[in-house]
Amino acid sequence: MLGIVFVYLRIRKIIAGYQTELEASQEQEKKARQEKDELMRNMAHDLRTPLTGVMTYVDVMKLENEAYAENMKNLNFISEKVLDIRTQVDNLLDFSIAGSQRPIELDASIDVEYIFGDYLSDVCAQLMKSNYEVDAEGISFKQVKVAVNMAFLTRIFSNLTDNIYKYADNKKPVVMKTAFTKKTFSVEIGNGVCDNKILLKSAGIGLKSVDAMMQRMNGSMSFKREHGKFWVKLEFPIV
Repeated sequence: MLGIVFVYLRIRKIIAGYQTELEASQEQEKKARQEKDELMRNMAHDLRTPLTGVMTYVDVMKLENEAYAENMKNLNFISEKVLDIRTQVDNLLDFSIAGSQRPIELDASIDVEYIFGDYLSDVCAQLMKSNYEVDAEGISFKQVKVAVNMAFLTRIFSNLTDNIYKYADNKKPVVMKTAFTKKTFSVEIGNGVCDNKILLKSAGIGLKSVDAMMQRMNGSMSFKREHGKFWVKLEFPIV
């Protein structure tokens, strides 16, 4: 009997030891994740400041060199590369924020047309202003509601629009459409793919940021390449 009690107490001690180690490991992992998120946010903010300074300086130089075609060509090239870097910095910041364990607030359930009508109209206007053809015939709305974080939604559509500017074939129309099931509302955006650009590799961090932000809003993001178009689908649960 004493032997059984001894074994029982020994097992309890071993289990307690493992529990202590597990809790310590989880706490260390949580702390490491928080430190990584903080590092990424600080790095993104630190990079933004000099990039803004460089961009301002380039804009001033453009004004001073309007009459010199070769100089303007070089300055435009610099501007393009600085904007590319700034986009990647923004994507890094988005990914850090979306991947954080900090709780986010979802705005109270709002009618989908009220939210997405404005966002999709804005995307259409921006693309058409940049000489893209837009096919929005597939956009329609029903009287259903979703709960979203408006700041995340703004960053998501900004991210997707930037990807279109950078990687899409502007000779092919950008297609936007919406769809409904009994439980979900979805937005799909498809653009032509340039043969000399590999969007899946180049836009990886941007799409991961979108995916992380969608998950934080209890939604999902998926993408596919089909019939010469690259499609991104955002799916939101109806509330």
